[in-house]
Amino acid sequence: MDSSIEKDPAASAPTPPAAEEKAAEETAPPATEARDPHPVKAATHAVRGMRAMAVVRWALLVAVSLVALYNVVTIWGPSTSTHADARPDHYYCSMHPQIRSADPGQCPICHMDLVPIPEERKQGPSTPDPAGSPSPAGALAPAAAPADPAAQTAPPGLQTVTLALDRQQLFGITVTPVTSVPLANRLRVPASVETPRSGVAEVRVRAPGFIESVAVRETGIRVKKGQALASMFSPDIYRAQEELLAAHKWSEGPAAAAAGGTATDMLAAARRGLELLGISKAEIDAAIRSGHASRNVTIRAPISGVVTKFYGVLGMRAMPEAPLYEIADLSKVWIVASVQERDLPHVQPGMVAEFAPSNRPADVRKARVDLIEPDVSPTTRTIRVRFTADNKDYDLRPGQYGEVAFDLPEEKALSVPRDAVIDIGKVQYVFVASEGGRFEPRVVRVGTLVGDRLQILSGLKEGESVVTRGGFLVDSESRLRASLEIVPSPAASAR
Repeated sequence: MDSSIEKDPAASAPTPPAAEEKAAEETAPPATEARDPHPVKAATHAVRGMRAMAVVRWALLVAVSLVALYNVVTIWGPSTSTHADARPDHYYCSMHPQIRSADPGQCPICHMDLVPIPEERKQGPSTPDPAGSPSPAGALAPAAAPADPAAQTAPPGLQTVTLALDRQQLFGITVTPVTSVPLANRLRVPASVETPRSGVAEVRVRAPGFIESVAVRETGIRVKKGQALASMFSPDIYRAQEELLAAHKWSEGPAAAAAGGTATDMLAAARRGLELLGISKAEIDAAIRSGHASRNVTIRAPISGVVTKFYGVLGMRAMPEAPLYEIADLSKVWIVASVQERDLPHVQPGMVAEFAPSNRPADVRKARVDLIEPDVSPTTRTIRVRFTADNKDYDLRPGQYGEVAFDLPEEKALSVPRDAVIDIGKVQYVFVASEGGRFEPRVVRVGTLVGDRLQILSGLKEGESVVTRGGFLVDSESRLRASLEIVPSPAASAR
């Protein structure tokens, strides 16, 4: 059997060259681009495009740098507002007065149209602001305030304002002239009733013991001097009574003559020892007469008055350092009046004043000034003036309020209605009205309040007019003007 494989003669025949080229063209992929017949010219165009882009990039960089430099010079450079040719502001925002501009426009805060600045708002301050003044660069230059508030002519933070007649009528402003009138009235000040410290007594024991009975068990009870309050058993007092009785028997016995004066001295020493322990002479004589020592010792009231404190309890141990009762004698009471500092020169020791309790205004009691205390209350800024008044019927009770009236001598002085003075604590000031609707704030020093008029010690002259109604609105307008003068407007800062 033949194991060879028969081959195809056509497959094994050699391929001609033309056929090979045709086959290669058929199997080769189609060309995507045609070759540039001018390669040098294309490279020249590419180089020119790159140069143009580089020029554009440098031009943009220079433009951005110029813009940044302009912004830096505009914002942080020297302000043009200091130059003489800077234009003044003619428009402002009525809702935000600090926004001002030389040209019409809109407010950057509320976007309202700017309106022309009124003539009174264009006016500068007539007096320097004690709080400081703006520097050319817009910074606040501090100014030293005077040490004495009364030496100021204008209050701090205020400025003279000018208001048109229609605005004065809108505010309801009323002015009153400063007049010199005789001030002959009564000085009325509040007062209260207090317990005199000189009429208070404490009840104590002089030897330790135990409370065995209590007669007065509550406060508010009236007691008389010598009245029994409680009783106690004291071993020390009982022993002292036994020694007294022994000395008394010895002094009366047959041995007393032989001892001479020794027995008498022992008896006197025993009596003195009981007296030092708080036992009265009557109780000592009663013990000698009876010949027996008393177990209970009576505790008595040292003065007449009202029991204000009570500590004694049945069965408790009484000690010398602990009080059992406190008694106040209210037959005389203190009336303490609170006098303002400005009114103190009119009050002198020995003056007669009238006190009327608040619950009985018709029950007027006269008293003399006993003491003017040297201290001023840090909370009320008043001085305590003390009187002593009789209170036999116990009508005046400690803690009760009333009013004290002083009769002042007649004197002629400048005065204004009390509503004209604005008191801010450290200083008092008024608004003085002048021609043209000008209102000037001025510091004044006030004196006594007589009725509805306040005495003026300094700061005003007779015939000047002060604002008595609408002063709060004038004060608000003055403070607003002063704040606008201190804070520079954004438009002025930007120029």
